[in-house]
Amino acid sequence: MRRNMVAHQRVDAGHVWVKSSRSAMEDSCVEFTDTCEGVVAVRDSKNSTTPYLRFSTDSWKNFISRLRDTDLSSLNEHLQGGH
Repeated sequence: MRRNMVAHQRVDAGHVWVKSSRSAMEDSCVEFTDTCEGVVAVRDSKNSTTPYLRFSTDSWKNFISRLRDTDLSSLNEHLQGGH
């Protein structure tokens, strides 16, 4: 997460799940937790009973790093119906 973001946290099933403050007002969000087994679990924040995705800690760090380094404006335009 970026340093200027404050995360929202909640405890569920013995894990602290984290969701970015930037997604607090959005319906399409994910939250994540470090399972202490070298695995990061990611799930839909709206439905915490559904199965979650599991990533190795290194894979998760690489994914987040790539997101930070990528200009997502064209993807956002596409998702909003632009071309």
